Amino acid sequence: ADLAERYVAASREAAAILALREACAADTHGHSHHLRLGALLRAQGSPAEAVDVLRHALQLRPGDGSTLYELAQSLEKLGRTDEAWSALQQAALARPEAAEPYLDLGRLTLAQLRKGVPSASPLQAIAALRCAIERAPQMAEAYGLLAQAQQLAAYAQGALESYQHARRL
Repeated sequence: ADLAERYVAASREAAAILALREACAADTHGHSHHLRLGALLRAQGSPAEAVDVLRHALQLRPGDGSTLYELAQSLEKLGRTDEAWSALQQAALARPEAAEPYLDLGRLTLAQLRKGVPSASPLQAIAALRCAIERAPQMAEAYGLLAQAQQLAAYAQGALESYQHARRL
């Protein structure tokens, strides 16, 4: 696994994937190897394979927030937004201090709103994005997305304030 890290640092992702596959085969109960392999597979454009690897990692460490977050990213790349949304909710619960799951919940909810998904609500997006901002107040992207959600919720003053705050960051 350390060899895989050196390969990644040297921008040799294919070699890193091979090294991580070998580490997973040698240690079938090694959660961290599976998590890193899944993340790298997703980053290298193999989200379907990443989902399989990450689901195995979740069997090794059920409820792990980092694994759930990576799984959500892979599911979203596959267009499986309902599953991604569910995994992000679980990741947020497992890692309540992390801003990223909340940011992505807000972003994904906004994307669903734009597609006209009836179950999506601008208030859900606003709540998730406010949680992200509470955890990472300097995250400009969260303020920009919050402004969009507020605009969709017809909260014009809040949208203007969020856009202005995002521009200042």
